[in-house]
Amino acid sequence: MSNDFAHDDDPAAATVFLAAEAAVLTERVRMLRQQLADVDARIRETAEKLGRLDPPPPASAEEHETSGTSATARTRQCHH
Repeated sequence: MSNDFAHDDDPAAATVFLAAEAAVLTERVRMLRQQLADVDARIRETAEKLGRLDPPPPASAEEHETSGTSATARTRQCHH
């Protein structure tokens, strides 16, 4: 809505104008709240999916010493 309306000329018209503007703003707030709820739901869904992923078990220092293969060498092997 525009702020061009001359509110001093007609109090009844100004009231109607402001009520209409309030209705538009109220609807906009409702829409924004819904969009925020949608984003929140997607964040929760993504967090749940990430939580279900199994991280690889950490390699112990003994495995590195006994295997004779350094982490760098294993990384190179994986990328080739």
